Amino acid sequence: MNDLPQELIDDICSYLSREDLQNLLMLSRQFQYSVEKYSGFFEEYTLRTDNSAKFHSRFSSYRLSSF
Repeated sequence: MNDLPQELIDDICSYLSREDLQNLLMLSRQFQYSVEKYSGFFEEYTLRTDNSAKFHSRFSSYRLSSF
């Protein structure tokens, strides 16, 4: 798994759903990098009272719970 070029892993991850990306997060450092790049987890987010449920669902995964 560690022998795959990062470009190939990036290409694979670019086609996956957020749920699928979340499942790959702990697979390897290469996949972690791509998941963080394509998942949208670390994009800018404005928290308001009307979008708090969406915020909670986006940032409540096991990997992100430490933030």
